[in-house]
Amino acid sequence: MAQISPVARHDRSTRMASLLAQRRFFVGFLAQVMQYGASLLLLPFLVKTLTTAEISVWYLLITIQGLAAIADFGFGGAFARGIATAFAGADTIQTEGFNGRAAGNANYRLIGDLIHAARLWYAILAAIVFLVMITGGLAYVMSVTATSHLDAREIIVTWTIMALATAQSMYFSWVNPVLIGANRVEHDLISQIIGKGGAALLGIGVLLAGGGLLALAIAQLAAFGSARIIATLFMRPIRRQIPSLTRDNARSIRLLRTIAPNASRFGLASLSGFLITRSSVFAVTSFVGLTEGGAYAISLQLISAILQVSQLPAQFAMPRLVSFQSQGAKRAVRREAIQLSTLFVALFLLGVLALTFVAPPLFKMLGRNVILLPAPLLFFLGVVMLLEGLHSVNAFVLMTGNKVPFTRAAVLSAIAVVAGTLFAGWCGWGIEGIIAVQGLVQLSYNNWRWPLMVLQDTRIVAP
Repeated sequence: MAQISPVARHDRSTRMASLLAQRRFFVGFLAQVMQYGASLLLLPFLVKTLTTAEISVWYLLITIQGLAAIADFGFGGAFARGIATAFAGADTIQTEGFNGRAAGNANYRLIGDLIHAARLWYAILAAIVFLVMITGGLAYVMSVTATSHLDAREIIVTWTIMALATAQSMYFSWVNPVLIGANRVEHDLISQIIGKGGAALLGIGVLLAGGGLLALAIAQLAAFGSARIIATLFMRPIRRQIPSLTRDNARSIRLLRTIAPNASRFGLASLSGFLITRSSVFAVTSFVGLTEGGAYAISLQLISAILQVSQLPAQFAMPRLVSFQSQGAKRAVRREAIQLSTLFVALFLLGVLALTFVAPPLFKMLGRNVILLPAPLLFFLGVVMLLEGLHSVNAFVLMTGNKVPFTRAAVLSAIAVVAGTLFAGWCGWGIEGIIAVQGLVQLSYNNWRWPLMVLQDTRIVAP
């Protein structure tokens, strides 16, 4: 029997790794398309079948439902990093850093404890979110729709179903960090595609069948439920390897207390990042005008989508980075950081160039009246977001070392950007001035500090 040479074996494994990376990137790209495109897919059917009041109520319900997503406050990422650390062979989870070097063999007992802790955490969150939505949320929705002449009972039932869908989605969110930490990121993305795409397709179906707001809510509940069932099916290979252990709530609570400091710091940093990138929309709309504000908001949304797609390789590399960090393999961490940063820059620049020069004539050819910023402003915004995304990739690398050193800087930067953009708008500096404020604030510290810290941590630059 012919023996496979080491070179041939290496070439085969290299090809397999390349195919896996391409598949993951395609799935991630499709997930981003669904993230931004599902609502656009549903919109023409909403306009055709519902009244203006019903459409307004639906988007109000969706907006309030979306606010519940921030209730996670950083714990999802903390659970994912913890599970990746356990798969790397760690004995325990530390509040910060690692306790010695990981053994390299997956610690399934710790993985089981983390899964139970995640289920406990998201069960508590789901209960809180549901109670808030059917009390304060329902009261707000009823007050806003009091003069809409819509059936109050239908609004109440619709909102209750939306609350159930949100609570259901929140509870099963424990699956996402497990799949990510277990290096099954594409399975997590597939479940997202099914959830978003299924909600849009089922929504279109019920609207064409003559359904209204209530039918839309039921369609969303069914789509989210189906996505979560499929996500839990992806979990089966992992759960089969976890020993049958007695669930210990006390041990789970100790784990939650251990990861809470970093999780809350990252949650606060994420909220600050949201304010940094989104406060400019309010400033442009308020001080420059609605037309310009609309062009800016669409341009920012498209560039943000390009940024998220360009950061997908970093997300896919998270389990590998955590393994390197837990084993003290600084040279490998340095190599990954440089490769991920280079790949991010290349993908992002390609996307922004396509958006600047290819998208406008394409929109025109398709008959879509999509108004973007003028090319110079669009490219300027792209450069600011490029630097933003580059330091975010390096901050992500730092987080895989189980530390979150950037919270204070993120909060102070958010305060400076919000105040600065409002001041720029009030002074009449226009869109370019508002973009420049965000860019200068970030350039003054964050844009260079976190890439430099990665170099320092991997001993390229002396501390």
